[in-house]
Amino acid sequence: MKIMVSGTPGTGKTEVSAILAEKLKYQLIKINDFAYDNDLIVGQDEKRGSLLIDTTALESLIKKIKEDCVIEGHLAHFLKANIVFVLRTNPDTLKKRLKKRNWLVDKIDENLEAEILDVCLQEAVDKNKNVYEIDTTKKTPTETMKIILKIIKKDKNEIKNAKPGNISWNTHLNALTE
Repeated sequence: MKIMVSGTPGTGKTEVSAILAEKLKYQLIKINDFAYDNDLIVGQDEKRGSLLIDTTALESLIKKIKEDCVIEGHLAHFLKANIVFVLRTNPDTLKKRLKKRNWLVDKIDENLEAEILDVCLQEAVDKNKNVYEIDTTKKTPTETMKIILKIIKKDKNEIKNAKPGNISWNTHLNALTE
């Protein structure tokens, strides 16, 4: 089984994926590391301070993996998977987390916009069938991991709560224009 964990930077993907992979005894694949290891970096976006990854080649290599794995990264939602979890965080909390990383204001604003507009979720839904979103704002990584496990085990209540579209940050739209 391929489990993707995606979301805007700062939503908890890295920590949640690590403990999920450990709990399931699955291989953990971090997309950025995987891209480096497989020479998939095709450049750098100087303005955003981010890497440019050949997503077509990435998808091709990920398809070849036969082992059970958890694939983590903010590009994970571009890939086909058995199940995709998009982690979401309230933009106010997300902004604080990203500021702690000492990111440029423009990069923080771009990621807040992506979170408010559901970019990762929409792209995941376009590419995959089994997509779930989880609000990590007030949850520890372990709590989030336990929700993921319940969804994998077909817990109807958790599945209902994690259906795409249940989380909305629309009240934060005005902040984008200020």
